[in-house]
Amino acid sequence: MVKCFFLFLAYFFFQGIEIYAIEGFDFSTLESTTADFKVVVKNVGQGSCTILKNQFNGKHSLIDGGSSASTPLNLVDDIAKDLGGASINEDLPPIDNDITFIVSHTDQDHVDYLHRVFSKNTRLFAQSPQILLGDHLANYYKSSDSRTLLHRIIGNLGNPYSQASSLSHSISFDSTTITAETGDIIDTIHSHTYLGYREHISINEFLSSDQVASGHSFEILSVNAGAGTKDARDENTNSAVVRLGIKDKNILIMGDATGLTTRRILLTPKNLECLETELLVSSHHGSKVDEANNGLWLGTIKPKRVAISAGYHGGYKHPHAEFLMDLMIIKSLSSSKPHPLALSGPEENLEFYNLSVASHAKLEDILEIQNKEKTKTYKWLKFAVSLSIHSTGSSGSLYYIYNSNGELVHFWSENHL
Repeated sequence: MVKCFFLFLAYFFFQGIEIYAIEGFDFSTLESTTADFKVVVKNVGQGSCTILKNQFNGKHSLIDGGSSASTPLNLVDDIAKDLGGASINEDLPPIDNDITFIVSHTDQDHVDYLHRVFSKNTRLFAQSPQILLGDHLANYYKSSDSRTLLHRIIGNLGNPYSQASSLSHSISFDSTTITAETGDIIDTIHSHTYLGYREHISINEFLSSDQVASGHSFEILSVNAGAGTKDARDENTNSAVVRLGIKDKNILIMGDATGLTTRRILLTPKNLECLETELLVSSHHGSKVDEANNGLWLGTIKPKRVAISAGYHGGYKHPHAEFLMDLMIIKSLSSSKPHPLALSGPEENLEFYNLSVASHAKLEDILEIQNKEKTKTYKWLKFAVSLSIHSTGSSGSLYYIYNSNGELVHFWSENHL
């Protein structure tokens, strides 16, 4: 009987069919030579944190690490262990495992867990070959969380001159730039070093040399999209958009990119040839604010699977139902076993949303969620969805395993019901 079970499990794994977590089963045993890249969209509550692991060389990349609401218990330990660390404050043995940090932008819910994880597990600092700071440099001095990130992470690097880079300003980090208190100071000193809008910034440390030669790529697809516009310092517009290219397949991690961000990407003709997307980690927690996740962008990249990093938080109401509706119009999503997905939007539109998504979703419940001040109650529609769009708020952390050809060989979610 046991033998039959594992033969059945192996059949589904090697066929690349989506299967879901079985209580008590150690899925780490499934990682083999066919599992070449691991993508984990962490459940960090109302925030964003994506971890990439290259199974060939053991290197990690961490894109954002933040949460400002509905944070799961033991999250700091959890992220540290995903990066090859042990429990907080343990004296870790040397680990041959480099970590690249990429901060898409300076919003609290994208940065505030970075310094908590790494300031409490100092061994991880030694594993950090580079830290890339997206967004306008001045924005890192506007809030306590982004300033703390500079002080506790950049300030504790062995060599911040070579290990830390701003994607908006060509500077060397030293005690002056790390501890400055206002963006005006930094702008006055370094205004002549502003780099403006940038595309295709290679991050080869994550890849092996043979992978680069075989057509893989890891890069900042775009950053500083607000340059030259009234949104020159807008955090969301300036988000670094990260692209992992595995042969002709793409994984896009969007930060809080806006419609202006994605339109600027589409204005470069060669980008249109390399954007069809295997996995989209959606912008701005599945929001439609400032034209995030707009139809033009989605219709161009044609995502097969979508991961949304968002928590139940009445004040933000992410993800928005219109996002799923746009994806249904584009018809690029692959099918999936029915799974929970809670969506929100203006309450007067709830019946319309239900009717609009009925072909791929079944309404299971209408949830009433209080905001954090407990002064308002918001309604959410909880669906069972049969498309490959998952939210951490509904499903917990999301795990995607790809082979070296960019084919999904396994997927599971933390809290699949």
